[in-house]
Amino acid sequence: MTEYFYRKPGSADFEQTDSKKSVLFIRQKNKYLKTSQYFCDESNQWKDLDNHYDALIASQKYIPVEFTEEPVKPEKPVFHFNPLATLTGEDGSVFCFEDFDAEQISEYLNYRKKKERYEYEKQYSLDSDGLKKDHFFVQVEMDEKNLTMKITTQDLKRNHTQAELLPEIKEEVLFFDVLNGKFDNTLLSKRDNKNLPEFRLYINAMSIMFFEYRRIPKKMRVYIFEKFLWLIHLYTHISYESLVERYRKDTERQCFKEINRLTKIPYEPSLWTVLSNRLFEVRHLNFTYERTDPEVFKKFCIAMQIRNTKTIRKLFIKRPLSLLTYANIRDCGFTDINLYYRILENTEFSDFIDMTENECLAFFTKYSIGLRGELATMNTLLKGSQSFYEKQDSIVMFANYFDNIPEELRKSILYDGFTSFNHNALSMLSYQLENQNVEYSYRAEQLSLCDKIEDYEFLLPENTNMLCDIGAAMHNCVASYNKRILKKYSTIVYVKKSDNYELCIEVRNNQIFQELAKYNEEPSDEQMKILEKWHARHKLIYSAGSR
Repeated sequence: MTEYFYRKPGSADFEQTDSKKSVLFIRQKNKYLKTSQYFCDESNQWKDLDNHYDALIASQKYIPVEFTEEPVKPEKPVFHFNPLATLTGEDGSVFCFEDFDAEQISEYLNYRKKKERYEYEKQYSLDSDGLKKDHFFVQVEMDEKNLTMKITTQDLKRNHTQAELLPEIKEEVLFFDVLNGKFDNTLLSKRDNKNLPEFRLYINAMSIMFFEYRRIPKKMRVYIFEKFLWLIHLYTHISYESLVERYRKDTERQCFKEINRLTKIPYEPSLWTVLSNRLFEVRHLNFTYERTDPEVFKKFCIAMQIRNTKTIRKLFIKRPLSLLTYANIRDCGFTDINLYYRILENTEFSDFIDMTENECLAFFTKYSIGLRGELATMNTLLKGSQSFYEKQDSIVMFANYFDNIPEELRKSILYDGFTSFNHNALSMLSYQLENQNVEYSYRAEQLSLCDKIEDYEFLLPENTNMLCDIGAAMHNCVASYNKRILKKYSTIVYVKKSDNYELCIEVRNNQIFQELAKYNEEPSDEQMKILEKWHARHKLIYSAGSR
């Protein structure tokens, strides 16, 4: 069964047709276009509508599709003067009209006209739902015999080789195969992933979200999702009504990302979130399952030694990765299930457990449990510094320098938690212990992270002394990462601007674990824009829960 949907001109709504149509591109009259026009394929030109349009539409061979101009942001002219009377631009540049000559005034006024048109076309090119009007066609094809769904979209691309922008059609396909547990995307097939196996899951998830939110109108997303549930019903024999009702109560899961999870594990889609997560992969648990097994969740809990209680099930439905948090808590030596629930029912506590280096966290908790018991240890763990990263750093330093920590400082940590005072004490201790200068050696992939983007320089510390200097300047405990650098477990990248330390970054393989400014604060908006360019250039992604 195949359904065809075309956008109504000038609207966010899509209308269903009985068959695929030829497209007649039209440009609506507006403040920059004196008359409405249609695109004539025969002459490859835009023509006034007049009576031609009515005749073409009346034949029912064509369906009208709105063509909007592509917004092109003009470059602001740059003038340098000694100002007397000034007008400051958006980017901080200064225009001094008293010093403009006729040519410069003309250039600036021309820029203002182009900018005004750019703002108009930028707004005019979007529908009321914020979707580009370029996306004008959606085709949904369901094969109940083979249990597949194929979603095809068409949007406009423009031929920039012509003097005037002319319409061309670009097609993209998203294909879900429930029977074989696979999906495909034409956008993905164009990308070279041969050298990027570790990015595959990340790229897959991003491509699905991009397809849905950039190409599918809001009203159609739920419609397509509920159509897909029929295929799941045919595969699992779960009542279709119960499937629809299950998701009707949880609208956030009515999305294409959930369609992908249903394709992977139809009986327990949220389990795919767990199995494909980095925190599960590093456990190297060889868990095999049958996609046709309705008890896959129960068997996973047995394999992970998780108590399959009603509370755990509810927490899993609300937050699938709570199963991995459970395993991390168990690794820390806790056995009281009520303490597990205390962590799992609090997202902030769960993120803290998941993001803290597992071995160091377990070292502290097992040491503390042996002296003070589980409840006191949990209380100590969750109190102390209000800074998420400061507490993590303290735990790492406690484990790395335990033999050198004075008894009084140990007691203070056990009873007061990782307060700012205790963090500073550990930082000073680490600085003293790591102050013996050691030169670092780096692999080629580490050295490739060095870069310069605009005024920001991305660099690697040359030795221990430099690492300590960075920590002192940034007011953090990066000096305690010396052993990690030497063991090639982490790569520390620092960022300078005009000889000032701006950012400190921890990278493991291709993943960002920490990315902070001075005093462990979040990067500014300007810094984030630079970081995003650096991520894209070096194919870096955030680790689970790092943001």
